[in-house]
Amino acid sequence: MSEYPEPNELVVCKIKSIKNYGVFVDLLEYKKEGFVHISNVASGWIKNIRSHVSEGQVRVGQVVRVDRAKDLIDISFRKVSANQEKRKMSAYKRAKRAHKLFERAAKQLEEDPAEAFKKVAAPLEDEFGDLFSAFEAMSAHGSEALRGVKVPKKWASLLVSLAKDSISPPKVTISGTLKIRAYTPDGINSIKALLKKIEKANLGVSYMSAPNYKVTVTAEDYPEAEKILKKGIQLAEKEFKRIGDISFERAQK
Repeated sequence: MSEYPEPNELVVCKIKSIKNYGVFVDLLEYKKEGFVHISNVASGWIKNIRSHVSEGQVRVGQVVRVDRAKDLIDISFRKVSANQEKRKMSAYKRAKRAHKLFERAAKQLEEDPAEAFKKVAAPLEDEFGDLFSAFEAMSAHGSEALRGVKVPKKWASLLVSLAKDSISPPKVTISGTLKIRAYTPDGINSIKALLKKIEKANLGVSYMSAPNYKVTVTAEDYPEAEKILKKGIQLAEKEFKRIGDISFERAQK
């Protein structure tokens, strides 16, 4: 990582002091200090700056200007949307967790974390995009995830073990609406029986409003989720078409 952030980059900030004219923050990813002018704390006129920020608060800011010669970094909170803040904080927490796991491995192997990061973590980041994604892959697929990645054998074994103990494999969820209408005297019982069969096919089912039922599938990846969903819906259509109407509509992504 560079010593300084780039203009327009989103950064995680911890507020350390508040003045009438702005806020001084620590940039947690860079070990640098930044400044947020009062005009960039929030939209609109600010009567009391402490109504918008407090010491110790962690926020996401956007870099406005970087002056390396003067070691000055100007930040804006106002330019960051709620969705941007949520995504950035999630990525920051993932990275922080991954680095702690990696440091545990370095300590167990009695290696310097900084040197080990260059030798081991950098190839993992090149392969998986970021270190946490590498741990997720190792949690899901074990040592197979490291096939073709230049990681020393003793490191590979330990990292896989830590990943399986500490990281849950990533999951994806897809859903849709199942419309069911029964025209037989015991229609309610027929629908209940059908829903039980669907659940046994690894589909989650919940009542929405007649005749709609929400169907969800959670799996390790989208191809697997689609396969389970298709099998379940085909089962439902085969079982129910002779006694009523049934249709399925995928939820919009």
